[in-house]
Amino acid sequence: MACASIGVAPYWTKLASFLLAAIPIGIAGGFYVYSQQFISPDSVTVQTSIYILAGLVVGGAGTILGPIVGVALVGIAIELLNSFNQYEGLVYGAVLILVAILMPTGLMGLLRDLLARFRPSSLAPPSVEDLAAKVGGSEAAESAEPPARVDVDAAPLVVTGARRRFGGVMAVDGVDLTVERGKIHALVGPNGSGKTTLLNLITGYYSLDGGSIAVGDRRLDTLKGTVPVARLGIARTFQTPKLNQFETALGNVFAGADRTSLGPLLGTLFHTPRSRRDDRKAMAASFVALGDVGLVTNAFDMAGLIPHGTQRLLEIARAMALRPMFVLLDEPAAGLSPAEAEVFKDAVRMMARAGLGVLIVEHNLPIVFDVADEVTVLDEGQVIATGTPAVVSRDPVVVRVYIGRQRLDRPGGDGSTKVTLAQEST
Repeated sequence: MACASIGVAPYWTKLASFLLAAIPIGIAGGFYVYSQQFISPDSVTVQTSIYILAGLVVGGAGTILGPIVGVALVGIAIELLNSFNQYEGLVYGAVLILVAILMPTGLMGLLRDLLARFRPSSLAPPSVEDLAAKVGGSEAAESAEPPARVDVDAAPLVVTGARRRFGGVMAVDGVDLTVERGKIHALVGPNGSGKTTLLNLITGYYSLDGGSIAVGDRRLDTLKGTVPVARLGIARTFQTPKLNQFETALGNVFAGADRTSLGPLLGTLFHTPRSRRDDRKAMAASFVALGDVGLVTNAFDMAGLIPHGTQRLLEIARAMALRPMFVLLDEPAAGLSPAEAEVFKDAVRMMARAGLGVLIVEHNLPIVFDVADEVTVLDEGQVIATGTPAVVSRDPVVVRVYIGRQRLDRPGGDGSTKVTLAQEST
């Protein structure tokens, strides 16, 4: 789901990876037969596979040099421990356990972490702009910056009469919704009201039973699946953050930023100058996106080891790195600390200023009413109110169904009128 949300087709990507990996494997097998002049099913034993796996773990998965170094070290260890054949299973088992505990990213990951700690100046300059320029060059840094302002009069995201049924339950029943570019639109309602289902319909995870979803004259509901919707410029986050837990925060964001380069596959394989230039631009864009949510200092932290609230901000950074037209955020403020919530609100406002259309599904009404330009309230799959936060908060149906008891029209310190909500369970 995470791959599809950034426009990567999981099936075809895995198939291409398998076929590409088969090429060097076939060459190596041919060389082995030529050098040995003999081959049989017993030539490659299970023990050999264990050696290769051990080398991969020791060197560091996800890197080019790691498996080479790891397998070389394992090969040397085999020769040195040749006289201890009866104990080598115990030795390799102990080594794998220790590496998994002490160096989960292998030797290459350990080297990267050491460089990040002892050479922070080369990885984290004082400003995000300097960091992007240092990593990707001045041209890359300029291209990594979000657009100052795009045409907010561009076509909005329009949902018309959307319907979706699950068995006997009508999860979404005739919903109309318009998300304007440069605006923040909040979608709220009780649990089970159909909010996340609507997001899944927009992004192509579910198909419509009725109605339409379009950006301008381009129908999203006629596209096949999530990948083409994401490639059209619709980014999203999830209720439970979907990240590569064994990759760094920077690596997770880079997966999104890399989608904007769209370099040729052969160029990536052979590391052509254009491919390296695109990589530098994507890396610079990744640092900028991390800076927008205040996570530059966490760039080299493993995603699976950072707090849950920070993971939510990281997922927002990945969505922003895609440079989309619209961003759909599914309960992004859940689990955020007060400081993180302020960073989140600043990031959402920045996206709107850059001309993106933002759709937020959120239960935290103070945050919603603080940032949203328009609010739509769902109940049992139907729209019961739409309008500005002030108008929606006064709607008697919304108060009865969702908000509960409220206190309105409390004067602020500057003489303005502020809305304060006291939510109750309904």
